[in-house]
Amino acid sequence: MDSSIQDQRLMNVRLSRPLGLTLVVLSTIAILLLDIWANGYNLPTLYVIPLMLFAQTNRSRGILVLAAILCVLTLGKYGSEFVPGLWASVPNKIFQFRLVNRLLNAVSLAVCGLVLQRWRHFNQMWELQRAQNPQEQSGRLAQHAFRAMSRLMAVALAAAVTAAIFAIDILTPPEINLPILYVTPLVIIGLTCSWRMTFATLVVLLVLAVVGYYLPIQGEGTASAATQCLTPMRLLTNRSLACAGLCGAAAVIYLVRRVG
Repeated sequence: MDSSIQDQRLMNVRLSRPLGLTLVVLSTIAILLLDIWANGYNLPTLYVIPLMLFAQTNRSRGILVLAAILCVLTLGKYGSEFVPGLWASVPNKIFQFRLVNRLLNAVSLAVCGLVLQRWRHFNQMWELQRAQNPQEQSGRLAQHAFRAMSRLMAVALAAAVTAAIFAIDILTPPEINLPILYVTPLVIIGLTCSWRMTFATLVVLLVLAVVGYYLPIQGEGTASAATQCLTPMRLLTNRSLACAGLCGAAAVIYLVRRVG
C-alpha cells in the first residue's frame, strides 16, 4: 500500500472514546492546575494536546466546543487575577505581555479547533461516500487525486503561515511568544501529509522558535523596555513551553497513527 494512502487511512482512526475522553479530561485538569500554581508562565500553550486528543475521539461538532472551553480557561485565568480591583488595575495591567500571549493562545486554539473540525467533517463525508459506492473505481481515483492536491495546498499554506509567523517573531519583543502560533501549520501538515513530513515540519518549527528568540530585530529602546518585564529565564521557559506544545501535538498525531 502506498505510504501516503496508508497515512491518510491511519489519520481516520479514532481512539476509543472512554480512553480518549479520560485523557482529555485529565490532561486539561493537569494543565489548569499547573497554570494556577505556576503564576506568570504561559502554560495554556499546552492546551493544544487535549484538543488534538479530543479530535480523535468525538464527532466534529464537539471540537469547537472544547476549543471554546480551553479559550475560556486560558483567558479566565488571567482575568481572575484582577477581579477584586478590576477597574483600578486595568490601566496598568490590561496591556501586559502576558495578556498578549494569552490572546495568542486563544487564537491558536480557535484556529486549530476550526481546522480539526473541518478536516474531521471532510473525512466523514468521504467515508460516507465510499461506503455508499464501495465498487466505484472512478470515485476512489478522484478521492486520491483530490487528497494529493490537498497535500500540495496544505504544504504551501503551512509554509506561508510559518514564514509570516517567523517574520513577525523577529520583529517583536521576546515577551511576545509568537511560536505559540506554530501549532497551526504543524496541525495542517499533520492532517494531510505523512508522518515523516510532519516530523520534518516539527524540527523546522522548533529551530525557527529558537532562532526567533536569539535574532530579534529591535531598536535600542524596544530592547531595554522588553527586558524590564520578564527575566531571561522566564522568557526561555515560556518559549520552551511553546515548543513542548508543538512536540505534544506531533506526539498525538504519531500515537494515533501507531494505533491504526
